[in-house]
Amino acid sequence: MRALPAAFAVAGAIALGSALPVRAEQGPVAQFSGFSLSEVDAPAPNDTITLEATPAPLWSQDARLIAKRVSAPDFSGTVTLDWSGLGEGDVAGLAVHQDATRWLSIQVERIEPADLIAVRLHDGPGGVTAGRLVFTTALGGSFDRKVRLRIDGEDGRARLLFAQRHGLWQILAEDVPLPVSAGARPDLVLFATDGADPAPPRK
Repeated sequence: MRALPAAFAVAGAIALGSALPVRAEQGPVAQFSGFSLSEVDAPAPNDTITLEATPAPLWSQDARLIAKRVSAPDFSGTVTLDWSGLGEGDVAGLAVHQDATRWLSIQVERIEPADLIAVRLHDGPGGVTAGRLVFTTALGGSFDRKVRLRIDGEDGRARLLFAQRHGLWQILAEDVPLPVSAGARPDLVLFATDGADPAPPRK
């Protein structure tokens, strides 16, 4: 894959700041900012998107997603994730998503004693429900629970990167196949999953 620019654009910026009002004290939330999908050179948006973590994960038909349609085979997408509002077991991140069975994500996983950043791939029906783990590493305290996430797509392959808010990009995984059917146009999505165990049924 050829090198792609580190500064990204918004193709057709969408006003997302008020798209998902979240009631106070509703449970774990993830805050995203600067969500951009680039094919042209333009500044990233300043909107902050607060996404309530729900029990429906990325591989569920009921998953709650914030999406931008990927309209070209080569693309770059970035977002800054503040995961300070998430609890143990919760997951939030950025993904290329065709449907519940075909997606590729770079995500923060709150697993004590360390917060992890992971790349997971689900490339069709069957396989590991939560996606095959491609690579993972711990996020140190210097991140202050904020991380930039990035997915570059080119020629059917993807590079997934992360960085501190003002740091250099680090490659977490590259040359990963994009799980997209021929002729399909996937979405670039934000997601947040509440990983807490459900309350036991009342007797």
